[in-house]
Amino acid sequence: MAKHRSTIRNDMRQKKSEGMKVCNIERGLPTVSQAQRRIEEEIAAARLGGWNCIKLIHGYGSSGKGGMIRNSLPAFLNAQMRKGMIRDYIKGEDFSIFDSITQRAMLSYPELSGDPDLGQCNHGITILLL
Repeated sequence: MAKHRSTIRNDMRQKKSEGMKVCNIERGLPTVSQAQRRIEEEIAAARLGGWNCIKLIHGYGSSGKGGMIRNSLPAFLNAQMRKGMIRDYIKGEDFSIFDSITQRAMLSYPELSGDPDLGQCNHGITILLL
């Protein structure tokens, strides 16, 4: 719990105008359940800090087929959407100006248009829209 409070305090010191909150959930090689708890904590911290978007760095996995965390994300994030914790998400490989979800998101979240991963087909990230 102390780690969670520390995360929130650090986020409140950051300026909302800096763009997206970036969260490296692969740090420390967590299990799927640990990564999911970390995502929930980061969503809560982002809301308290006034952020609109989170870029999750989860990595692709070393198997060449996507890692366990990456593969578990769609079901987990769909559940977060049903709970009202996030509005939507964009997989890194879909994060492109040619993707309809990204296009709609950029209207509400203009900070997305300046992100260096836009159009890079980065399978190791996911964008959360709060």
